[in-house]
Amino acid sequence: MKLSSCAFLFLVGLMTVSVFAQSKKSKPASGATPAYDLLIRNGRVYDGAGNPWVAADVAIRGDRIVKIGRDLKGSARRVIDANGMAVSPGFFDMHTHSDLSLLVDGNAESKIRQGVTTEILGEASSVAPVCPAVKEEAAAGDADLHIKRDWTDLNGYFRKLLRQGTSVNVGSYVAGGSVRACAMGYAMRAPTPPELDKEKALVAASMREGALGLSTGMIYPPGSYAKTDELVELAKVASQYGGIYTSHIRNESSHLLDAIQETITIAEQAHIPVHILHIKSSGKANWGHIKDAVALIDQARARGLEISADQYPYIASSTTLTTDVPQWAMDGGTKALVERLRDPAQRARIREAVVKSNFDPSKQIVASLRGEANQKYEGKSIAEIAEARHEEPADTVLNLLSEENGHVLMVFFTMSEDDVRYAMKQPWVSLGSDGTAVRPDG
Repeated sequence: MKLSSCAFLFLVGLMTVSVFAQSKKSKPASGATPAYDLLIRNGRVYDGAGNPWVAADVAIRGDRIVKIGRDLKGSARRVIDANGMAVSPGFFDMHTHSDLSLLVDGNAESKIRQGVTTEILGEASSVAPVCPAVKEEAAAGDADLHIKRDWTDLNGYFRKLLRQGTSVNVGSYVAGGSVRACAMGYAMRAPTPPELDKEKALVAASMREGALGLSTGMIYPPGSYAKTDELVELAKVASQYGGIYTSHIRNESSHLLDAIQETITIAEQAHIPVHILHIKSSGKANWGHIKDAVALIDQARARGLEISADQYPYIASSTTLTTDVPQWAMDGGTKALVERLRDPAQRARIREAVVKSNFDPSKQIVASLRGEANQKYEGKSIAEIAEARHEEPADTVLNLLSEENGHVLMVFFTMSEDDVRYAMKQPWVSLGSDGTAVRPDG
Protein backbone atom coordinates (compact mmCIF):
# COMPACT_ATOMS: atom_id res chain seq x y z
CA MET A 1 0.00 0.00 0.00
CA LYS A 2 1.64 3.24 -1.14
CA LEU A 3 1.23 6.31 1.03
CA SER A 4 0.60 9.90 0.08
CA SER A 5 3.82 11.86 -0.17
CA CYS A 6 2.58 14.29 2.45
CA ALA A 7 2.27 12.04 5.45
CA PHE A 8 2.46 8.44 6.49
CA LEU A 9 -0.58 8.10 8.71
CA PHE A 10 -2.66 10.50 10.69
CA LEU A 11 -3.29 9.89 14.34
CA VAL A 12 -6.01 11.59 16.29
CA GLY A 13 -6.94 11.25 19.95
CA LEU A 14 -9.64 12.57 22.22
CA MET A 15 -7.09 14.85 23.83
CA THR A 16 -4.91 17.41 22.12
CA VAL A 17 -1.47 15.86 22.24
CA SER A 18 1.63 15.91 20.11
CA VAL A 19 1.85 12.38 18.81
CA PHE A 20 5.26 12.85 17.32
CA ALA A 21 6.59 14.21 20.58
CA GLN A 22 5.96 10.72 21.95
CA SER A 23 8.01 9.06 19.23
CA LYS A 24 11.39 7.60 19.98
CA LYS A 25 14.28 6.07 18.14
CA SER A 26 14.43 2.29 18.20
CA LYS A 27 17.75 0.69 19.07
CA PRO A 28 18.59 -2.15 16.67
CA ALA A 29 21.28 -4.67 17.44
CA SER A 30 24.78 -3.33 16.88
CA GLY A 31 25.46 -2.98 13.16
CA ALA A 32 21.96 -4.20 12.19
CA THR A 33 19.78 -2.26 9.76
CA PRO A 34 16.35 -1.42 11.23
CA ALA A 35 13.56 -3.50 9.73
CA TYR A 36 11.31 -0.46 9.29
CA ASP A 37 11.58 3.28 8.95
CA LEU A 38 8.49 3.87 11.09
CA LEU A 39 6.57 1.63 13.48
CA ILE A 40 3.26 2.81 14.93
CA ARG A 41 2.30 0.65 17.91
CA ASN A 42 -0.80 0.07 20.03
CA GLY A 43 -3.26 2.09 17.96
CA ARG A 44 -6.84 1.46 16.94
CA VAL A 45 -6.47 0.94 13.20
CA TYR A 46 -9.25 2.09 10.87
CA ASP A 47 -8.69 0.92 7.30
CA GLY A 48 -10.94 3.49 5.60
CA ALA A 49 -13.21 0.83 4.11
CA GLY A 50 -15.88 1.04 6.80
CA ASN A 51 -14.72 -1.99 8.75
CA PRO A 52 -14.59 -2.00 12.58
CA TRP A 53 -11.31 -0.83 14.05
CA VAL A 54 -8.73 -3.39 15.08
CA ALA A 55 -5.92 -3.18 17.62
CA ALA A 56 -2.74 -3.42 15.58
CA ASP A 57 0.71 -2.08 14.82
CA VAL A 58 1.56 -0.49 11.48
CA ALA A 59 5.01 -0.85 9.94
CA ILE A 60 6.25 1.49 7.21
CA ARG A 61 9.30 1.28 4.98
CA GLY A 62 10.03 4.17 2.67
CA ASP A 63 6.65 5.40 1.40
CA ARG A 64 4.81 2.10 1.79
CA ILE A 65 2.90 0.31 4.52
CA VAL A 66 4.60 -3.07 4.56
CA LYS A 67 2.88 -4.80 7.46
CA ILE A 68 -0.15 -4.45 9.74
CA GLY A 69 -0.62 -6.80 12.69
CA ARG A 70 -0.49 -7.32 16.41
CA ASP A 71 2.83 -7.06 18.24
CA LEU A 72 4.97 -6.72 15.11
CA LYS A 73 8.55 -7.79 15.63
CA GLY A 74 11.56 -5.89 14.41
CA SER A 75 13.24 -2.57 15.05
CA ALA A 76 12.48 0.76 13.44
CA ARG A 77 14.24 4.06 12.97
CA ARG A 78 11.27 5.71 14.63
CA VAL A 79 8.54 4.33 16.90
CA ILE A 80 5.29 6.09 17.78
CA ASP A 81 3.13 4.90 20.67
CA ALA A 82 -0.47 5.46 19.53
CA ASN A 83 -2.13 4.01 22.62
CA GLY A 84 -5.66 5.37 22.97
CA MET A 85 -5.59 6.94 19.52
CA ALA A 86 -7.03 6.17 16.12
CA VAL A 87 -4.67 5.29 13.29
CA SER A 88 -6.11 5.96 9.87
CA PRO A 89 -5.04 6.52 6.29
CA GLY A 90 -5.04 10.18 5.28
CA PHE A 91 -8.45 11.79 5.04
CA PHE A 92 -10.28 13.13 1.99
CA ASP A 93 -11.53 16.70 2.18
CA MET A 94 -14.60 16.20 0.02
CA HIS A 95 -15.07 19.84 -0.93
CA THR A 96 -12.27 22.41 -1.03
CA HIS A 97 -11.26 25.60 -2.80
CA SER A 98 -7.50 24.98 -2.84
CA ASP A 99 -7.34 25.03 -6.65
CA LEU A 100 -5.09 28.08 -6.83
CA SER A 101 -3.62 28.23 -3.33
CA LEU A 102 -1.79 24.97 -4.03
CA LEU A 103 0.04 26.77 -6.81
CA VAL A 104 1.10 29.45 -4.33
CA ASP A 105 2.20 26.99 -1.64
CA GLY A 106 1.91 23.29 -2.35
CA ASN A 107 2.76 22.30 1.23
CA ALA A 108 -0.92 22.67 2.20
CA GLU A 109 0.05 22.69 5.86
CA SER A 110 -3.38 23.66 7.15
CA LYS A 111 -4.65 20.42 5.64
CA ILE A 112 -1.91 17.86 6.25
CA ARG A 113 -1.52 18.96 9.88
CA GLN A 114 -5.15 17.85 10.30
CA GLY A 115 -4.57 14.58 8.46
CA VAL A 116 -6.08 15.62 5.13
CA THR A 117 -4.06 14.06 2.33
CA THR A 118 -6.52 14.41 -0.56
CA GLU A 119 -8.14 17.62 -1.79
CA ILE A 120 -11.26 17.49 -3.98
CA LEU A 121 -11.46 20.64 -6.10
CA GLY A 122 -13.97 22.37 -8.36
CA GLU A 123 -17.45 23.74 -7.63
CA ALA A 124 -19.01 26.74 -9.36
CA SER A 125 -15.72 27.20 -11.20
CA SER A 126 -12.87 24.81 -11.84
CA VAL A 127 -9.25 25.15 -12.89
CA ALA A 128 -10.26 24.10 -16.40
CA PRO A 129 -11.35 24.82 -19.01
CA VAL A 130 -9.58 28.17 -19.30
CA CYS A 131 -10.60 30.66 -21.99
CA PRO A 132 -10.48 34.47 -22.41
CA ALA A 133 -13.83 34.96 -20.63
CA VAL A 134 -12.67 32.94 -17.61
CA LYS A 135 -9.31 34.73 -17.52
CA GLU A 136 -10.97 38.14 -17.51
CA GLU A 137 -13.39 37.25 -14.70
CA ALA A 138 -10.60 35.67 -12.62
CA ALA A 139 -7.99 38.37 -13.27
CA ALA A 140 -8.34 40.23 -9.95
CA GLY A 141 -8.13 37.07 -7.84
CA ASP A 142 -5.21 35.72 -9.87
CA ALA A 143 -3.38 39.02 -9.40
CA ASP A 144 -3.87 38.82 -5.61
CA LEU A 145 -2.22 35.39 -5.63
CA HIS A 146 0.41 36.29 -8.24
CA ILE A 147 -0.89 33.42 -10.34
CA LYS A 148 -0.44 33.22 -14.10
CA ARG A 149 -3.25 31.11 -15.55
CA ASP A 150 -1.02 29.73 -18.32
CA TRP A 151 -2.85 26.46 -18.83
CA THR A 152 -6.02 25.74 -20.80
CA ASP A 153 -7.13 22.31 -19.60
CA LEU A 154 -6.89 19.93 -16.65
CA ASN A 155 -3.77 18.28 -18.03
CA GLY A 156 -2.03 21.65 -18.09
CA TYR A 157 -3.06 22.46 -14.52
CA PHE A 158 -1.97 19.08 -13.20
CA ARG A 159 1.38 19.34 -15.01
CA LYS A 160 2.00 22.75 -13.43
CA LEU A 161 1.01 21.47 -9.99
CA LEU A 162 3.36 18.51 -10.32
CA ARG A 163 6.24 20.71 -11.51
CA GLN A 164 5.85 23.03 -8.55
CA GLY A 165 5.21 20.20 -6.08
CA THR A 166 2.40 19.53 -3.63
CA SER A 167 2.10 17.49 -0.47
CA VAL A 168 -1.50 16.43 -1.11
CA ASN A 169 -3.24 14.23 -3.62
CA VAL A 170 -5.62 16.20 -5.84
CA GLY A 171 -8.81 15.39 -7.73
CA SER A 172 -10.99 17.89 -9.58
CA TYR A 173 -14.42 18.17 -11.13
CA VAL A 174 -15.11 20.17 -14.27
CA ALA A 175 -17.45 23.00 -13.31
CA GLY A 176 -20.58 23.85 -15.22
CA GLY A 177 -19.91 27.53 -14.60
CA SER A 178 -16.49 27.39 -16.27
CA VAL A 179 -17.85 25.33 -19.15
CA ARG A 180 -20.71 27.77 -19.68
CA ALA A 181 -18.38 30.78 -19.56
CA CYS A 182 -16.17 29.29 -22.26
CA ALA A 183 -19.11 28.31 -24.44
CA MET A 184 -21.27 31.45 -24.16
CA GLY A 185 -19.75 33.94 -21.73
CA TYR A 186 -21.69 35.22 -18.73
CA ALA A 187 -25.04 35.73 -20.42
CA MET A 188 -28.26 35.08 -18.49
CA ARG A 189 -30.06 33.00 -21.11
CA ALA A 190 -30.36 29.46 -22.42
CA PRO A 191 -27.58 28.19 -24.71
CA THR A 192 -28.16 27.88 -28.42
CA PRO A 193 -27.79 24.33 -29.83
CA PRO A 194 -24.21 25.02 -31.00
CA GLU A 195 -23.34 26.51 -27.59
CA LEU A 196 -24.76 23.48 -25.79
CA ASP A 197 -22.74 21.23 -28.09
CA LYS A 198 -19.60 23.18 -27.13
CA GLU A 199 -20.44 22.82 -23.44
CA LYS A 200 -20.83 19.07 -23.85
CA ALA A 201 -17.55 18.84 -25.77
CA LEU A 202 -15.73 20.71 -23.00
CA VAL A 203 -17.18 18.37 -20.35
CA ALA A 204 -16.15 15.34 -22.42
CA ALA A 205 -12.61 16.67 -22.88
CA SER A 206 -12.23 17.30 -19.14
CA MET A 207 -13.55 13.83 -18.32
CA ARG A 208 -10.94 12.32 -20.63
CA GLU A 209 -8.31 14.33 -18.77
CA GLY A 210 -9.34 12.84 -15.43
CA ALA A 211 -12.17 14.99 -14.09
CA LEU A 212 -14.16 13.24 -11.36
CA GLY A 213 -17.41 14.40 -12.91
CA LEU A 214 -19.49 17.54 -13.41
CA SER A 215 -19.89 20.12 -10.63
CA THR A 216 -22.25 23.07 -10.35
CA GLY A 217 -22.62 26.05 -8.05
CA MET A 218 -26.26 26.90 -8.55
CA ILE A 219 -26.19 30.28 -6.79
CA TYR A 220 -23.19 31.56 -8.75
CA PRO A 221 -23.46 33.04 -12.26
CA PRO A 222 -23.01 31.99 -14.96
CA GLY A 223 -23.63 28.38 -13.87
CA SER A 224 -26.76 29.42 -11.99
CA TYR A 225 -28.31 30.56 -15.27
CA ALA A 226 -28.50 26.94 -16.45
CA LYS A 227 -31.93 25.30 -16.27
CA THR A 228 -32.46 21.69 -15.29
CA ASP A 229 -32.61 20.38 -18.85
CA GLU A 230 -29.20 21.90 -19.65
CA LEU A 231 -27.71 20.34 -16.53
CA VAL A 232 -29.16 16.95 -17.45
CA GLU A 233 -27.50 17.09 -20.86
CA LEU A 234 -24.11 17.94 -19.37
CA ALA A 235 -24.49 15.32 -16.63
CA LYS A 236 -25.22 12.68 -19.27
CA VAL A 237 -21.79 13.37 -20.78
CA ALA A 238 -20.08 12.95 -17.40
CA SER A 239 -22.06 9.76 -16.84
CA GLN A 240 -20.78 8.27 -20.10
CA TYR A 241 -17.26 8.51 -18.66
CA GLY A 242 -18.19 7.01 -15.30
CA GLY A 243 -18.30 10.39 -13.54
CA ILE A 244 -20.66 11.77 -10.93
CA TYR A 245 -22.65 14.98 -10.59
CA THR A 246 -21.93 17.16 -7.55
CA SER A 247 -23.69 20.40 -6.72
CA HIS A 248 -23.94 23.40 -4.50
CA ILE A 249 -27.68 23.19 -5.01
CA ARG A 250 -29.85 26.06 -6.25
CA ASN A 251 -31.33 26.95 -2.87
CA GLU A 252 -30.41 26.03 0.70
CA SER A 253 -33.11 27.97 2.52
CA SER A 254 -36.83 28.42 1.81
CA HIS A 255 -36.71 26.31 -1.38
CA LEU A 256 -34.32 23.65 -0.07
CA LEU A 257 -36.58 20.72 -0.94
CA ASP A 258 -37.16 22.01 -4.47
CA ALA A 259 -33.41 22.27 -4.97
CA ILE A 260 -32.83 18.74 -3.71
CA GLN A 261 -35.61 17.50 -5.97
CA GLU A 262 -33.88 19.12 -8.95
CA THR A 263 -30.71 17.21 -8.06
CA ILE A 264 -32.70 13.97 -7.80
CA THR A 265 -34.23 14.68 -11.22
CA ILE A 266 -30.75 15.07 -12.71
CA ALA A 267 -29.72 11.77 -11.14
CA GLU A 268 -32.74 10.01 -12.62
CA GLN A 269 -32.61 11.50 -16.11
CA ALA A 270 -28.83 11.43 -16.58
CA HIS A 271 -28.40 8.03 -14.88
CA ILE A 272 -25.60 9.38 -12.73
CA PRO A 273 -24.65 9.27 -9.03
CA VAL A 274 -25.08 12.65 -7.36
CA HIS A 275 -23.43 14.34 -4.40
CA ILE A 276 -24.78 17.43 -2.59
CA LEU A 277 -22.21 19.87 -1.27
CA HIS A 278 -22.40 21.21 2.32
CA ILE A 279 -25.99 20.14 2.92
CA LYS A 280 -27.78 22.60 5.19
CA SER A 281 -31.02 24.43 5.96
CA SER A 282 -30.03 28.08 5.96
CA GLY A 283 -31.81 30.94 7.72
CA LYS A 284 -33.52 30.84 11.11
CA ALA A 285 -36.99 30.59 9.53
CA ASN A 286 -35.87 27.33 7.89
CA TRP A 287 -34.17 25.65 10.84
CA GLY A 288 -35.45 22.13 11.37
CA HIS A 289 -36.22 21.55 7.70
CA ILE A 290 -32.99 19.56 7.44
CA LYS A 291 -35.05 16.59 8.62
CA ASP A 292 -37.36 16.96 5.62
CA ALA A 293 -34.32 17.19 3.34
CA VAL A 294 -32.83 14.02 4.81
CA ALA A 295 -36.17 12.22 4.44
CA LEU A 296 -36.40 13.23 0.77
CA ILE A 297 -32.89 11.94 0.09
CA ASP A 298 -33.55 8.72 2.01
CA GLN A 299 -36.63 8.10 -0.14
CA ALA A 300 -34.59 8.52 -3.31
CA ARG A 301 -31.86 6.23 -2.00
CA ALA A 302 -34.46 3.63 -1.06
CA ARG A 303 -35.57 3.39 -4.68
CA GLY A 304 -32.01 2.84 -5.86
CA LEU A 305 -30.56 6.25 -6.63
CA GLU A 306 -26.96 6.90 -5.59
CA ILE A 307 -27.14 10.11 -3.57
CA SER A 308 -24.70 11.34 -0.95
CA ALA A 309 -23.72 14.64 0.62
CA ASP A 310 -20.99 16.32 2.60
CA GLN A 311 -21.12 18.90 5.34
CA TYR A 312 -18.83 21.21 7.26
CA PRO A 313 -19.07 21.08 11.06
CA TYR A 314 -19.80 24.75 11.69
CA ILE A 315 -22.82 27.05 11.59
CA ALA A 316 -21.36 29.70 9.28
CA SER A 317 -20.71 29.64 5.56
CA SER A 318 -18.29 31.71 3.54
CA THR A 319 -18.87 33.15 0.10
CA THR A 320 -18.97 36.46 -1.71
CA LEU A 321 -21.18 39.46 -1.00
CA THR A 322 -22.51 39.24 -4.57
CA THR A 323 -24.87 36.52 -3.30
CA ASP A 324 -26.89 39.33 -1.69
CA VAL A 325 -27.80 40.82 -5.06
CA PRO A 326 -30.36 39.34 -7.51
CA GLN A 327 -29.11 36.96 -10.18
CA TRP A 328 -30.04 39.26 -13.06
CA ALA A 329 -27.67 41.90 -11.68
CA MET A 330 -24.74 39.57 -12.45
CA ASP A 331 -25.76 39.08 -16.10
CA GLY A 332 -22.51 39.64 -18.00
CA GLY A 333 -20.21 38.99 -15.04
CA THR A 334 -18.78 40.95 -12.13
CA LYS A 335 -17.70 43.90 -14.27
CA ALA A 336 -21.28 44.28 -15.53
CA LEU A 337 -22.57 44.20 -11.93
CA VAL A 338 -20.27 47.06 -10.91
CA GLU A 339 -21.39 49.11 -13.91
CA ARG A 340 -25.04 48.60 -12.88
CA LEU A 341 -24.26 49.66 -9.31
CA ARG A 342 -22.85 52.92 -10.62
CA ASP A 343 -25.94 53.65 -12.70
CA PRO A 344 -28.58 55.32 -10.45
CA ALA A 345 -31.61 53.67 -12.07
CA GLN A 346 -30.06 50.17 -12.07
CA ARG A 347 -28.75 50.63 -8.55
CA ALA A 348 -32.22 51.55 -7.28
CA ARG A 349 -33.64 48.39 -8.79
CA ILE A 350 -30.89 46.23 -7.26
CA ARG A 351 -31.34 47.94 -3.89
CA GLU A 352 -35.07 47.19 -3.90
CA ALA A 353 -34.33 43.48 -4.51
CA VAL A 354 -31.79 43.40 -1.65
CA VAL A 355 -34.26 44.99 0.77
CA LYS A 356 -37.04 42.58 -0.24
CA SER A 357 -34.75 39.60 0.38
CA ASN A 358 -35.02 40.30 4.14
CA PHE A 359 -31.32 39.68 4.66
CA ASP A 360 -29.99 39.95 8.21
CA PRO A 361 -27.06 42.41 8.22
CA SER A 362 -26.10 41.44 11.78
CA LYS A 363 -25.29 37.88 10.62
CA GLN A 364 -23.13 38.90 7.66
CA ILE A 365 -19.47 39.44 8.57
CA VAL A 366 -16.91 40.93 6.20
CA ALA A 367 -13.92 38.60 5.96
CA SER A 368 -11.70 40.22 3.35
CA LEU A 369 -11.51 43.49 1.43
CA ARG A 370 -8.98 44.50 -1.19
CA GLY A 371 -9.19 48.29 -0.83
CA GLU A 372 -6.88 49.70 1.83
CA ALA A 373 -9.43 52.34 2.83
CA ASN A 374 -12.02 49.66 3.63
CA GLN A 375 -9.84 47.10 5.34
CA LYS A 376 -10.74 48.60 8.72
CA TYR A 377 -14.14 46.94 8.23
CA GLU A 378 -12.78 43.40 8.10
CA GLY A 379 -14.27 41.32 10.90
CA LYS A 380 -17.27 43.61 11.26
CA SER A 381 -20.87 42.89 10.33
CA ILE A 382 -22.74 44.72 7.61
CA ALA A 383 -24.91 46.18 10.39
CA GLU A 384 -21.85 47.53 12.23
CA ILE A 385 -20.35 48.97 9.05
CA ALA A 386 -23.66 50.60 8.13
CA GLU A 387 -23.83 52.26 11.55
CA ALA A 388 -20.24 53.48 11.30
CA ARG A 389 -20.89 54.91 7.83
CA HIS A 390 -24.30 56.36 8.74
CA GLU A 391 -26.14 54.52 5.96
CA GLU A 392 -28.77 51.83 5.55
CA PRO A 393 -27.47 48.22 5.48
CA ALA A 394 -28.71 47.69 1.90
CA ASP A 395 -26.69 50.72 0.82
CA THR A 396 -23.64 49.36 2.64
CA VAL A 397 -23.90 46.15 0.64
CA LEU A 398 -24.08 48.01 -2.66
CA ASN A 399 -21.43 50.58 -1.72
CA LEU A 400 -18.91 47.95 -0.68
CA LEU A 401 -19.49 45.98 -3.87
CA SER A 402 -19.04 49.13 -5.95
CA GLU A 403 -15.96 50.33 -4.05
CA GLU A 404 -14.35 46.88 -4.13
CA ASN A 405 -15.19 46.19 -7.79
CA GLY A 406 -17.46 43.33 -6.78
CA HIS A 407 -14.90 41.44 -4.69
CA VAL A 408 -15.95 41.18 -1.03
CA LEU A 409 -15.46 37.92 0.86
CA MET A 410 -18.01 37.25 3.59
CA VAL A 411 -18.91 34.90 6.43
CA PHE A 412 -22.66 34.28 6.93
CA PHE A 413 -23.95 32.92 10.25
CA THR A 414 -27.16 31.25 9.12
CA MET A 415 -27.24 27.64 10.39
CA SER A 416 -28.50 25.84 13.46
CA GLU A 417 -26.19 23.70 15.58
CA ASP A 418 -28.96 21.10 15.92
CA ASP A 419 -29.34 20.91 12.14
CA VAL A 420 -25.59 20.45 11.71
CA ARG A 421 -25.57 17.61 14.22
CA TYR A 422 -28.59 15.94 12.61
CA ALA A 423 -27.10 16.00 9.12
CA MET A 424 -23.72 14.82 10.32
CA LYS A 425 -25.23 11.65 11.79
CA GLN A 426 -26.51 10.45 8.42
CA PRO A 427 -24.49 7.48 7.10
CA TRP A 428 -24.30 9.01 3.61
CA VAL A 429 -22.88 12.35 4.80
CA SER A 430 -19.11 12.89 4.73
CA LEU A 431 -16.95 15.90 5.68
CA GLY A 432 -15.84 18.73 3.43
CA SER A 433 -14.25 21.90 4.74
CA ASP A 434 -15.34 24.18 1.88
CA GLY A 435 -12.05 25.84 2.75
CA THR A 436 -8.62 26.47 1.29
CA ALA A 437 -5.21 25.08 2.09
CA VAL A 438 -3.16 27.86 3.69
CA ARG A 439 0.14 28.38 5.46
CA PRO A 440 0.10 28.73 9.27
CA ASP A 441 2.14 31.94 8.94
CA GLY A 442 -0.05 33.36 6.18
